[in-house]
Amino acid sequence: MARGAATVGADKELSVEGPVAAVTHALTETGKLVQINLLTAGSVDNVLSVESPEYRILLQPRAYLSWFAMAQRPDTTPAEANFFIVRKHLEDNPDGGATVRLLDGSDGKQLLVKRSGEGWTVGYGHLDAPSEPIREISGLSEGQVLDHIRSIRQD
Repeated sequence: MARGAATVGADKELSVEGPVAAVTHALTETGKLVQINLLTAGSVDNVLSVESPEYRILLQPRAYLSWFAMAQRPDTTPAEANFFIVRKHLEDNPDGGATVRLLDGSDGKQLLVKRSGEGWTVGYGHLDAPSEPIREISGLSEGQVLDHIRSIRQD
């Protein structure tokens, strides 16, 4: 309200407009929620891909229990946007990795992604069995990694 993003009506109802309304709508009408963990040797950063029928936004937690929200490009599919985030992270952190999982998926699987030379390596892990060995699939192209992201997202 202090910055004009929300107003209080005569009946004391809260109203929002513009980008705040889009974020509010995406959060209240979420159809799919995908968590991406960006891993390095010393840290983990998280991105949430929030997808509603009308809006798709990306959220990142920030200091003081706040969140950074960014609209996803409308000309990019959600899986492509997720892969873009993973690819950029691994370009900046070649020894890092990333995980992708569908939060409302019932199978408890997550996709693990890393670079291996000129190609890509993926594997599937189970959240309920972290000590199970992960079978790696290496030598993948970007298109093949995108297919694995679509699979874990259940697209």
